[in-house]
Amino acid sequence: NKEVFEVRKAELMKKYAETLNAAKLRAAALAGKHVTIKALAADEGKLYGSVGPTDIARATVGTPYVLEKSEIDLPEGPIRTVGTYTVSVRLHSEVEASLIVVVEEEKA
Repeated sequence: NKEVFEVRKAELMKKYAETLNAAKLRAAALAGKHVTIKALAADEGKLYGSVGPTDIARATVGTPYVLEKSEIDLPEGPIRTVGTYTVSVRLHSEVEASLIVVVEEEKA
């Protein structure tokens, strides 16, 4: 049992190291990048609705740094006004990166 445990532990440690390295590579690729999201807004810059993690993940689909909705962290809640925001992205339990999200007014 002890040998089986040690073999399994080594496999898990190797897999953990691989996912950590992959996350670090993704974080390096994400550095300084931005996405632009167009949304309907009132004259004062307030959005009709909001921009959340799903919208941000969808905006990264055509880019080399595609993100999952679960990786995007918006602690203050969804974005509700036009502007530029720095969004935290959790790629791994030990790797965090930033993404610049530009929310622009969409002309109807």
